[in-house]
Amino acid sequence: LWTAAVTLPADPITGKRRRKVVRSKSYETARAKLDELKQALAESGDLPTASPTVAAWMTYWLDNIAKSRNKPRTHDGYRGYVNRYIIPQLGRIKLDKLTPADVTRMRTTITDPAPGGLGLSSTTALQAHSILRKALRDAQRVGRVRRNVATLVDAPSKRVARMSIPTTEETVQFLTYHAADPYVARYFLQMCTGCRQGEALGAHIEH
Repeated sequence: LWTAAVTLPADPITGKRRRKVVRSKSYETARAKLDELKQALAESGDLPTASPTVAAWMTYWLDNIAKSRNKPRTHDGYRGYVNRYIIPQLGRIKLDKLTPADVTRMRTTITDPAPGGLGLSSTTALQAHSILRKALRDAQRVGRVRRNVATLVDAPSKRVARMSIPTTEETVQFLTYHAADPYVARYFLQMCTGCRQGEALGAHIEH
């Protein structure tokens, strides 16, 4: 067999050297395949070879890519979603074998009621889906996958929260009941202006 190979960037997870090899009984075919590899490498900067699992890629992505982009608290939140929802559902699948059906299965597992699912909100499913989409986008950028399957699935709809607003009579009753409370001024300020607790606590009198 005629054998041709191109040298690829080192594996981002293991650091090992990588090559992409093509073979053919025909010299012309092998040469054509080599030219295709070179063009694809020039366009994408990398080509997939042996694919890591979703768990391995998500761990690498958290530690080496996402960490530099996000504030510590946001990054900790990402790690929690990855460890609680993404890796348990998808972790054993090879990254290049991940399908839109797998992504959909993760979402339904999060939102379906127990015992078949976790019984959590669509907002949780949406956040997990968003984090997976970002990680797959970076995997595509560095040539680990050819497509981002999370973009081929409709993202879960965010839960709409319905707020109950007190009437004028209920507001008066509340303030009257708490008239002797040392915090009644803060209650009054918040109920009249709709400011958040931190804003109310930071308010002061201008002389």
